[in-house]
Amino acid sequence: MAKEKKESKQLMGQKESEYVTTLLGTPVINYHVYYRTKKDKLIHFLLMMACGCVVGYVFFGNLALDEYGSKTMLTHILNVVIPVAIGMILIVVYAPIQTKNLKKKRDATLRNQFRDLLDCLVNSLASGKNVQGALEDALVDLRMQHSAKAYIVSEVQLMISGMRNNIGIENLLIDFGHRSGIEDITNFGITFQTCYRKGGNIKQVVIKTNEIISSKMQMEEELRTKISSNVNEQYVMLVMPVLIVAVVKGGNAAMAANYASPVGIVTSIVCLGIFISAYLIGCKIVEVKV
Repeated sequence: MAKEKKESKQLMGQKESEYVTTLLGTPVINYHVYYRTKKDKLIHFLLMMACGCVVGYVFFGNLALDEYGSKTMLTHILNVVIPVAIGMILIVVYAPIQTKNLKKKRDATLRNQFRDLLDCLVNSLASGKNVQGALEDALVDLRMQHSAKAYIVSEVQLMISGMRNNIGIENLLIDFGHRSGIEDITNFGITFQTCYRKGGNIKQVVIKTNEIISSKMQMEEELRTKISSNVNEQYVMLVMPVLIVAVVKGGNAAMAANYASPVGIVTSIVCLGIFISAYLIGCKIVEVKV
């Protein structure tokens, strides 16, 4: 039902809400979407504008020179307009990518915190505590490990409040799994629900889930370590074309004039397009998915 409502909103062009209602009727973060904060937007604006101005000036600076190679009024105007225009284009184009990256970072943080929750539950359940008691102990430990504003702390507080209001823990976990959009949390909720209703060994479910998540995260870390050199090379290749063009244009007036010609401008635009496409493809290649 929730999926159908989400698709309906998308078809109608409506933005999905930043917050959703829990089983207790309280609003919580909608992990399926990410809306950038003012700080995120400011950092993004400054960084993209700086990159756009540098690239714009290096590739398209000093156009419309007179027959003596001197700057004209039009040259000064273009030296401002073109870099700023490229910066604005980068701001618009890269905004969805930044949002996607920030959402991935938040999801990774939530999954790490969920693993810490499982660690706490294993220890409490092993000492003979029931599920609610284990969650209460976990809440104390998680506040010490992270902070009172951590995602998992809010979720555990919600679970404890739900149980105190006679809402089944299995339903709360299923709800958390659906809201999180993270496969490991969703699968844990479903498994816990089945086991809890049929009187299974909850402790073993928690231990096994913890082992699986830890194994996957270790595998991801190993993959990132192996491709770290490729990622570094990608960043170097991101800067090299700009540096090369800057050195060539700065050290050779004839080459600088060629870049300012119609053929040079078209060639620069085509090369920039190829360069950006190669960078985006490279990001897909080095992306780690387990």
